[in-house]
Parts: sequence; C-alpha cells; structure tokens
Amino acid sequence: GMETEFVMLSNPFAENSQNEVKLQLLYKNLPRKNVQVEVFKKNSNDVITQIKLFTNIFGVVTIPTQRDSTYMINSVKMRPFIFTDSKSERTMNVLWESLWASIVFKIPRKSLHH
Repeated sequence: GMETEFVMLSNPFAENSQNEVKLQLLYKNLPRKNVQVEVFKKNSNDVITQIKLFTNIFGVVTIPTQRDSTYMINSVKMRPFIFTDSKSERTMNVLWESLWASIVFKIPRKSLHH
C-alpha cells in the first residue's frame, strides 16, 4: 500500500450499510490512532458540508453516509523532512513534509443490487 492510506472496512454500496462506512487509517501499515479526519460531502443539490471526526485507538473512523451523495475523506500526516541531497539549495529551507491519505466515493440514489 501507500505510506499513509485509508482502507475500507465496510461496503458503503451494500443494502445493509446502516448509512455509514468504516475506514481504517494507516501510516507505514500501522493504525493511526486519535487522528483528525476531514469528511466533505456533496449532496444531490451540490451542497457541500464538512465535518471533522477522529479515529479510535485502532485507527478506525465511522463516517455517516446518505444515498445520492459524494464523499471525499482525507487526513494529513506531518513529519520532519529528511534531506536526501545535502547539496541541493532548493530543499535547504524545507523543515516538514505532508503526506495525505484520501479516498473519494459516491453512493448512488438506489442500491446497486436492484
């Protein structure tokens, strides 16, 4: 996988999805616990809302969902920048780098099983 990533633990398209999706956030294949997750939802009227949630001690976050909506979920990992080329003037002023985990999906108006 990626250095930081979301893994879907439930299927948001299933009829029994309970209007939620569970995701696990990983960094170097380990759960990221108690980390902020941003959820952007666009409904069928193109209205965008944003909520902030946090992962639990297992790196799992539960996202409330609705049909006929598109979701973008992301989280950022900040870490000190590691210099790989000491001669590069371009990177001399860089202290931090950000890694982004992001996932996008749309839940259709009707179940895919109909």
